[in-house]
Amino acid sequence: MVAHVGDFGLARFDSQSRTNNSSTITVKGIVGYSAPEYGLGMAASKEGDIYSFGIVLIELMTAKSPIDTMFEGDLDLHKYAQLGLLSDELMNIIDPRLLNNCGSPRNDIKIIECIGSVMEMGVKCSAESPQNRMRIEDAISELKKTRDIWLKELRIMDRYA
Repeated sequence: MVAHVGDFGLARFDSQSRTNNSSTITVKGIVGYSAPEYGLGMAASKEGDIYSFGIVLIELMTAKSPIDTMFEGDLDLHKYAQLGLLSDELMNIIDPRLLNNCGSPRNDIKIIECIGSVMEMGVKCSAESPQNRMRIEDAISELKKTRDIWLKELRIMDRYA
């Protein structure tokens, strides 16, 4: 249960030919994971990487790809998760496999709280505006707290199994 993310695809740069003593560098990313500002020609940034990280968190909790066919028009993975959190529909959007073998209803509630916390971090990290995104230091701190709660629940479940 230790994930290691090596590349969101944003590390690829395409240097175009020089004309009139100027050069243009464009960022190429993976559709669905690239921050919205990259579509406006903004330079790669740590905020863009945080956006991608947030999308991955949401994808892990929902088992939905950001390029799933259900995401058409204005609906995207970020908005899907945000709507689920705001409307208390978390149970309808999370991957049901995350709840396998939870044991008791008490454990379900704690695990669902942890999943909701990760989803909330994903939504905060993938905010449309770079200035509104969660700082990665804060996301890591919150993820560690959530991990500790989840592991505590798993130990309690093992004691009663």
